[in-house]
Amino acid sequence: MTRRRLEPTETYAHLLAEHMASTTLSDIPPNAVAAAKRIALDSIGVAWAATDSPGSAELRDFAVREGGAADATLFAFGDRVPAAMAALVNGTLAGALDYDCLHEPSVMHCDIAILPAVLAVAERQKSSGKAFLEALVLGNDLACRMGLTTSENGGWFYSSLYGCLAAAAASAKLLGLDAPGIRNAMGIALGSAGGSRQSNIERSYTKRMQTAFAAQTGVQAALLAATGIIGPAAILEGNAGIWELYEAGDPTPMLDGLGSRYLNPEISLKKFPSCACNHAAAEAALRIVHGEGLGAGDIARARVTITPYMQQITGGPFRPGDTPQVNAQFNIFYSVASVLLRGHLGVEDIMPPAMFDPAIGPMIERIEVVVDERLSTLLAPATVEIETVDGRHFSEQVTGMPGTPEAPLSDSEIDAKFRSCTGRGVDPLEPARAGVLAARMLAVEEVADMAHFFEDIARDDAARQAA
Repeated sequence: MTRRRLEPTETYAHLLAEHMASTTLSDIPPNAVAAAKRIALDSIGVAWAATDSPGSAELRDFAVREGGAADATLFAFGDRVPAAMAALVNGTLAGALDYDCLHEPSVMHCDIAILPAVLAVAERQKSSGKAFLEALVLGNDLACRMGLTTSENGGWFYSSLYGCLAAAAASAKLLGLDAPGIRNAMGIALGSAGGSRQSNIERSYTKRMQTAFAAQTGVQAALLAATGIIGPAAILEGNAGIWELYEAGDPTPMLDGLGSRYLNPEISLKKFPSCACNHAAAEAALRIVHGEGLGAGDIARARVTITPYMQQITGGPFRPGDTPQVNAQFNIFYSVASVLLRGHLGVEDIMPPAMFDPAIGPMIERIEVVVDERLSTLLAPATVEIETVDGRHFSEQVTGMPGTPEAPLSDSEIDAKFRSCTGRGVDPLEPARAGVLAARMLAVEEVADMAHFFEDIARDDAARQAA
């Protein structure tokens, strides 16, 4: 798409909707398409592993009790529910372990807002895999671009705030709406745009639902737009648009390279199931422990130096409280202690047996966290210094979150993460079914009807009814 000037009567939503409506898969660079498929597979994997996390069964039961059309599949559970409800449940699962992808420049958890929405709509509409992939790539790129417009960090959760608008646009494209229809979908979604970081601050389980609400809103807004309902157009720059009502925004990064440069390859895959603020420190500790062959009994004390932003998000003392899993995911003491104690920080380390391990407290007491006030960066660097009981000293600094484009996970690490995740939850996949799921997503453009995407993968009816 060639960038053009806005006419006096047009809004940014006009331009974005025109881009969404006119772009086809052949217009999108192959590396962006490949990244979208890899990220989608990662999101499904981490969602699968979360199906036995606190609150997951209750949310699935809620969705099934509500009833309605059998539009789309709930990951691992296998039930079919209305598309918007599937987006809510699957979006919650994908965010539950804090193991999902992240676009670091915008701090957007984009795929867990976009994938659950477009996958649910694709199943409902019996869309082709090609149409699904088209909407997925465009939706994630748009979410990241919108996230780049705002940098105040005033308390809004941008993955939800902008995620619902992008999910609406992507869902509307999948429904076959034209540019005005896509614009209306985004306008309708504005009425439900939100997402507060208060859930993060209080470590409540609704933290994992923020982007899920965005996915649900996106589906509903698109379906409403398809009926002909008209929404506002000045959703960003209007007198009561997001940039005036919520946070100030600069359109420049949103429009820079629109249609020629896609941000999907810039999205990071997480190495650890925890807040990104913990990753650099956990990686530094991991390198020392593995590189030097240290065990828990070798650690006398550890000093962790982090940025002020990391301290703000994950730097408080570890108190399991009523939501121990969220507290573990958002605590740098716990993350580093898990590495020092067990030599890893994986899904098993944020499950109840590990979180209440009596050895975790004494290890945390050996850790000191120091904030370097000179650092203005967000997720890195982090430095870990370890003194052993026999007087040896080791130090490691990690200058970027592992899994970023600058330090990508290897293909073998990505595959191991997916197979580990899908081997957990309420329906652990044996290697054969996991392989079918992976191959299907990585060649999703060849799928004729997305309504059959989970065939031979999801649990059968008898197993589902017994759950």
